[in-house]
Amino acid sequence: MRRLTTALLCLNAVLPVAAWAADTPSEIIPDVVVTATRIPTSTSLIPAGVTVIDRQTIEERNYTTLAEALSEVPGLRISQSGGFGGNASVFVRGFNSNQVLVLRDGMPINDGSDPGGAFNFGVDRLSDIERIEIVRGAMASVYGSGAMGGVINLISRRGTEGGPHVEADVAGGAPSQVLGSAVLSGVQDRFDYAATGTSSSREGFDYTPQREAIYSGVPQGFRDATGTLNLGYTPIEGTRLALFLRAGSATFGFNALGFPTFDNANSTGRSEEFLARVGGTTKLFDGALESGLFLGRLQNDRHYTERLNPLDPNLTGSDSRYHAYRTDLQWNNTLHLDPFIGIEALSATDLTFGYEYRGDEAKVRTAADFGGFAYAQSTHAFSYTNAGYLGLRTTLLQRLTVTAQGRQDHVYNDSASTWRAGGVFAIPEIATRLKAAYGTAFLAPSLYDRYGVDSSGYVGNPNLRPERAEGWEAGFESDLSARGRDN
Repeated sequence: MRRLTTALLCLNAVLPVAAWAADTPSEIIPDVVVTATRIPTSTSLIPAGVTVIDRQTIEERNYTTLAEALSEVPGLRISQSGGFGGNASVFVRGFNSNQVLVLRDGMPINDGSDPGGAFNFGVDRLSDIERIEIVRGAMASVYGSGAMGGVINLISRRGTEGGPHVEADVAGGAPSQVLGSAVLSGVQDRFDYAATGTSSSREGFDYTPQREAIYSGVPQGFRDATGTLNLGYTPIEGTRLALFLRAGSATFGFNALGFPTFDNANSTGRSEEFLARVGGTTKLFDGALESGLFLGRLQNDRHYTERLNPLDPNLTGSDSRYHAYRTDLQWNNTLHLDPFIGIEALSATDLTFGYEYRGDEAKVRTAADFGGFAYAQSTHAFSYTNAGYLGLRTTLLQRLTVTAQGRQDHVYNDSASTWRAGGVFAIPEIATRLKAAYGTAFLAPSLYDRYGVDSSGYVGNPNLRPERAEGWEAGFESDLSARGRDN
């Protein structure tokens, strides 16, 4: 595949690796992560397995999809059905895909209409993403339900330099693949902006092996288009008001082989997504308190159809629709305690606290026929979550960095308390850091688990209790000198 990259208006202006998380008021530098503690923290001081995929890495390795970027992350496994658009699941440290929480700028975006509440990693492109932060381990004490195996935070691109700057990418290949994207970004006076548009079309392949008698040679194609707008306004220094909009759609083919196996080329999937988020961050009391308030609304719509093929021995046909709606309100705060403590032995002491409301609604209607037998499934339900969290991070004698977090979630008719504690002990004499952590986590039942019904007799149980988990880890990191470099 050949790739043509064009930079207009400013040939040697490239967006820096630095990015901003929409709900985090502090700028991020390459070796700093916000997802693990909600505080920008060096990866060397985080008692958890952390991987960062920044914009530079995405471009150097020519990643085009989210699944491609995550496929090389340690402790994470991708399982994809068919080609682009087909369902792709992520398993972190052996946990199920629905036990991994996915965030967009700190807002949870797992699909509430999925029977397990999982996220499909097989559709999203990377043109509007500045960096991806992956934190492995039990993180429910920071983000609530679903963060059992870990958290994946997709941080969006935004304007960071005086502009405007335009970047365009066009790529093509065989068989019949065309990908294109354009980014307009910049900072003008008190405004910053980033607008991204991306689209692709792939003829694809028939993912049924050619050696199979059922091979039809009909490819599972893929087409998508996504637009993102990230706007910011800074009325006074330390305060930023933000508006984030993202809309995307994809159409793709997939295999529904049945039993006995038959390659039905009439299977088509369509997915649409719309995300809107508005809010702001500010610094108060000479920067001692950083506070952010954000309100987000997410809508996911999926439609899968399989027209009846008279040659299909299974006589299979289906028409399935999934609609999910999420409202997320977050109030996040960081209080820097160093000016108030005045103890020389303590440094980098920060207190985090906040509140989150999450409301989910799912509407699911499926209808299918298998060999003359009809199957139907439906769900129409709503649930809500109210949660409060508290965290503390401090460094003792410039050696031991301790992090402790706790969260209380009230999910529908149940409550879940989770906590996590960890430490990093630095031994600079040998360029080594010892790390250890322990935490608890939970996963609330999905709306289908509670309220779903189907024609085979399944009836959801509204009184289901959350799944619970605990995890620990211990290890060390050492920087070794090699090839003229200290680390």
